[in-house]
Amino acid sequence: KNAFTLEKYKKENTDVLLPVYRLPTEKEWQEFASGGLNIEIHPTGIEPINKKKYKNYPYHNVNFAKENKANENITAPVRTYLPNSFRIYNAIGNVAEMVQEKGTAKGGSFTHQLSESHIQEKIEYQKPQKWLGFRCVAFYPVEHLTTH
Repeated sequence: KNAFTLEKYKKENTDVLLPVYRLPTEKEWQEFASGGLNIEIHPTGIEPINKKKYKNYPYHNVNFAKENKANENITAPVRTYLPNSFRIYNAIGNVAEMVQEKGTAKGGSFTHQLSESHIQEKIEYQKPQKWLGFRCVAFYPVEHLTTH
């Protein structure tokens, strides 16, 4: 009877703003995955770094050629690869990300080739997959912000 629920908390604390979480639309996903770069020129949203420190650093956890032993075909910790210029990690590779459009994922995964993982590419799915995940967007409803 005394269990905590968001509904009960909101009734008792009417001045608290709670964010809304949802999957991004395909367009939103493409915008954040691009890192602000032109995806025609940079189809994975990462501008190659020529600094000596990062010269041979992998950019994405995707399935490269079979002779490449660096990729173990598993997911990697979030900060294993470089972020894009928006500081978003693994937009390309690691796991393909569901978007609001039903049955559509973006970004490829550790099982997909880099060419399948470009920002504009769509990956279709119909059921849970080992390579499929999601990233939520959060926002505050505008109508709630304007009424206070």
